[in-house]
Amino acid sequence: MNPDLLDIIGRSLQAVGWVFLPVLLTPLLCLFFPKRQALRSFLTTLIQTIDGFNM
Repeated sequence: MNPDLLDIIGRSLQAVGWVFLPVLLTPLLCLFFPKRQALRSFLTTLIQTIDGFNM
């Protein structure tokens, strides 16, 4: 494969990882801040969005 193409693919995957990092850290946020209403609202919205994609 072309090294430039591999570089583009690697940078794209890295960008996707940075975008999804807050979603992956939500379990830790729930452990440290279990009573936060904003976090609970975010998680409810996230769950509804994922359920919408799965239907």
